Amino acid sequence: MAFEGPRLSGPGSWPFGTAYLPEIGVGVDLTAHRYEEHEYLVHGTANLYEHDAQLVRRVHTAEVPFTTRILVRRPTVPGAFNGVVQVEPLHPSADNPNVWTQMWRHIVRNGQAWVGVTVVPANAGFMATSFDPDRYGSLVLSDEGLGWDIVGQVTTALSDGAGFFGGPTQRLYLSGRSYTGTFCRVFAMDGFHEDHRLADGRPAIDGYVIGISSGGFEQGGYHQLSSVSPRLPIGDPRRVVGFKDVPVIELLSENESETHAGVLRDDGDAADDRYRLYQVAGASHISMPGRTDRPPNQYQATGQLSPYPAMIETPSTFRTDLVAAAVYDHLDRWVADGVVPPRADRLVLGDRDGPGRRGHRPEAVPLVRDEHGNAMGGIRSTYVDVPIASYYPHSTPENEQAYQDGPLLSAAMLGDLLGSMEPFSEEKLRNLYGTHEHYVELVTARADELVKDGWLLPPDVEAVEAEAIAAPLP
Repeated sequence: MAFEGPRLSGPGSWPFGTAYLPEIGVGVDLTAHRYEEHEYLVHGTANLYEHDAQLVRRVHTAEVPFTTRILVRRPTVPGAFNGVVQVEPLHPSADNPNVWTQMWRHIVRNGQAWVGVTVVPANAGFMATSFDPDRYGSLVLSDEGLGWDIVGQVTTALSDGAGFFGGPTQRLYLSGRSYTGTFCRVFAMDGFHEDHRLADGRPAIDGYVIGISSGGFEQGGYHQLSSVSPRLPIGDPRRVVGFKDVPVIELLSENESETHAGVLRDDGDAADDRYRLYQVAGASHISMPGRTDRPPNQYQATGQLSPYPAMIETPSTFRTDLVAAAVYDHLDRWVADGVVPPRADRLVLGDRDGPGRRGHRPEAVPLVRDEHGNAMGGIRSTYVDVPIASYYPHSTPENEQAYQDGPLLSAAMLGDLLGSMEPFSEEKLRNLYGTHEHYVELVTARADELVKDGWLLPPDVEAVEAEAIAAPLP
């Protein structure tokens, strides 16, 4: 594998999915946080894999040539890099950096580096032929199944991080959300983690966060190894995460938890099975608040992105990023210092055929909800413990128009992933809290408890209190 770059960036030729477009002020202004962005082309060969008739992994085609790219975001100030590298495979939906959009505040305030890897052929093809042929005309990805070896080779190379981050890599984590969370599940459970080791035998990846991916969801729970490979059936043991030489955390919203029952397992603390399942009450698959999205004009200018279709319900205000920051902090302390993270209650599942607000997936099991309509169990937050609304993981589109965001999704499919809420009436709010000031006091007290319990980081308490002060209470 060889890297070409860093490549020049600026007006007229910004990287696809760049963090910030200064011409319109959209995105995360890295310079304001003393960060910088670099792009590299990556050339090499990778094997194409398949599952055989007995569902054993094997090489279908060896040493297939590829050229892809990576985006690197790192501290600008010498010595500011803390040695932690967050790597994510970029999403099929226009190379969306799902981890970055949720976690950038946590990354930059801790001096971590972030790396996004293009692994989807359709995205590479779009960049090469439509977005910027001069910049990306050399990209070649013939099959999505090359991504396993590409990510393995990239993470191995990044273990010597001085040339990329201005300092040595101390710990490297692989994580993803949704489709890319499932990518991490397959990478960890189908032998790719073991394939990619450092010269001294240590794993190239020190830990995983498998985000908003349900192992029990037939279509999305475990990717095909390549276009020539069958999909693993429900019930295959590789869908259940466990028994690695590094910690693995699954971080699920209510949405994925509805289909995850078939692959539930106990948490583990053994050296070869450090595992946690964290299910977040009130969270949804797509969480808009707290998220800094991609600069939209890069996509709208080429006709690739249309507005989200309108939903009937009120959009959820639940901030998943605050819980996620605490979870990523637990992973790093587990790896770096051996600090064992807390275990969390699981969300309470109801009767598969019983009442409950459900999505469109036939295998979904409704969650048991409290007197306020919020899910019981799971990781708690001020949203569900000092509630001003009922939070649900689904929405209903006003009509069934198509929605274009990379792959074509129906409005109903998108609504199944978008969180919604039902705000409490003024009467109920008065009965619960009396005054707005008392509500703020309760939120502040609960936030302090969440910090002690490990589900909220101290730097994020101010954001929680500010939301409470601005909350629409009478």
